[in-house]
Amino acid sequence: MENKEKIIKALKDVLVLTRAGEGILELILSKAQDKIIIIYKNGHFKNVNIEADSGIAIIKDVIKKL
Repeated sequence: MENKEKIIKALKDVLVLTRAGEGILELILSKAQDKIIIIYKNGHFKNVNIEADSGIAIIKDVIKKL
């Protein structure tokens, strides 16, 4: 089974190095591990549904929300 917490931490570290992700402050995994909250430095946020996602699907879904 893939470790969603590790995937999300690594993804956040990579995204902040890009123009599309430079405004990201944090990626937070919900307790149920079915949603990610993207929190931006300006206070805005976006929810990403990752229920039943594989590791690669998590990455794709987060990128689509940027």
